[in-house]
Amino acid sequence: MTEGPREASADTLEVLAQFAASMMRAGNTAVRARELMELMASRLGVGTIAVNLSLDSVTVNARHSGQSTTLMRMLGPPGVNAWRIGQLEQLAKSVEPSTAPRDIAARLNEIEAAAPQYSKVQVAIAIGLASGSFAFLNGVGLPEIIAAAAGRHHGFRNVCRDHRLGEIARV
Repeated sequence: MTEGPREASADTLEVLAQFAASMMRAGNTAVRARELMELMASRLGVGTIAVNLSLDSVTVNARHSGQSTTLMRMLGPPGVNAWRIGQLEQLAKSVEPSTAPRDIAARLNEIEAAAPQYSKVQVAIAIGLASGSFAFLNGVGLPEIIAAAAGRHHGFRNVCRDHRLGEIARV
C-alpha cells in the first residue's frame, strides 16, 4: 500500500513561506518561487497547497490536523541577488521526503545571513558604468555619458525630492 500525501505541519508551512519570502526578496519571479515551493511541498509529502505571492507578502494555505491552516509572511526589503537565488534553487531541488523542516529553516537562515559578494562601492561603480553604457547606447553626447556614469542624475533626483517636486520632474 502506498502512502498518499500527508497533512502539512505548521513547521512545514512556515518553512515553505520562509523559502518563498527569501526567493522573492532575492529578486526571483513569483512564478519561479511558486514552482519551487510546490516542488518542495510535494517532496515533503504535503498535499495541495494554495499560495499567494504579492509584492510585500507571501500567504500559504494547506490542510493540517483536519483544519485549513493559513500562514502569512511579510517579505521585507527587495533586492536582486543572483547568488542567493542560485543557492535557494539548489536547496529546493535537494529536499528529500526525510528532510526535517528545521534543517531546511537552518539552511535558509544560512543563505540569508551570507555576506554580500560585492561591497557597496563595487556595486556603485558597476551601476555607474551601466548607466554610462546605457546613455552611450541611446546616442547621447560625451557630457551626458559622463554625467550618467558619475551618477549626476541621482543628485538631480535628490534636489527635486528635497524641493518636493513631483515624480514627473524627477524622471
